[in-house]
Amino acid sequence: TEGTVQMVMPIAGKIENLAVNIGTAPGGSKSWTFIIRKNGGDTGVTCLMTGGGSNTSCADSTHIAEFSAGDLISLRIHPSSSAPSSWGSARWSVTLNG
Repeated sequence: TEGTVQMVMPIAGKIENLAVNIGTAPGGSKSWTFIIRKNGGDTGVTCLMTGGGSNTSCADSTHIAEFSAGDLISLRIHPSSSAPSSWGSARWSVTLNG
């Protein structure tokens, strides 16, 4: 559940520059959308990973979400209707600007 992976923001600031890497590409025309969440709700900070082969990363350098100290942050992984539900390992990072 989301509650087991949420982290508490230690300071207020803007989250930007989402970068995601996974172990296995979605394949074909399948896709996964990665979404930064704030206090259990989606923000506009997202990236879309589509296709197969070596397409195992995505990034969003455009959108920003503001967080207050004490807000909860998590990453939602939303597969397209035909995408597999397993992606191997997942690593993500963001920039926090105070």
